[in-house]
Amino acid sequence: FAGQYDSLLTKDGRKEAQALGRNFMMRNTPFWRLYASDLSRAHETALHILKAAGREDIIPALHLEKRLRERSYGPQQGMSRKVSVEEALKVWIEKNQAPPKWETDEDLWERSSEWINELLDEIKSLERMLDSVQKKPPGMYHVFVVSHAGIVRTILLNLVGHDRLAELGASWDESRNNRLVIPNTSLSILETDIGDEKPLENVKVIELTNSKHLDAINMYDD
Repeated sequence: FAGQYDSLLTKDGRKEAQALGRNFMMRNTPFWRLYASDLSRAHETALHILKAAGREDIIPALHLEKRLRERSYGPQQGMSRKVSVEEALKVWIEKNQAPPKWETDEDLWERSSEWINELLDEIKSLERMLDSVQKKPPGMYHVFVVSHAGIVRTILLNLVGHDRLAELGASWDESRNNRLVIPNTSLSILETDIGDEKPLENVKVIELTNSKHLDAINMYDD
């Protein structure tokens, strides 16, 4: 349960991030904003993606966002999945420390949706300002985001929904209560119209957990 334990990116993780960076879209999309979770492994992933994409010039614009952190796994955080809650609590008691809070799915959606809505409000404000100067159709605002499986899963389930995800061919892990599978460094792209009264209710899926870029890792192996 890595959770919010601030571990570094592994060697395999670096290779996977670099493979994603070689993706055509990563090399050519004019990103309006760039975000990454403030946990080291996500920050490193973002840096490796952008460097592999030849986008070093936009790295200074990368914002680290606490609300994009992985789920907090409470007392089991940073421990093996084989460690029970009772065993984990004993460790915290021995350290004379209070364990972190376990976050629910609702907790994850509360903080991630807060961030999304702030982003949409900023875009709408910018559009109103531009429209007052020169009448024009809304622009395209491409947002680069590197987060964690728990957050990506939460956003997809809340904005797209279980049934639609199933129709699109999403994978579900039967061994873990049919949980939506989010492969490491997979690419998901969502699109919405900021002109809609409720843009989060009309989200289109452009890419869903695409990990085809990982097929080429051996070609670039050290």
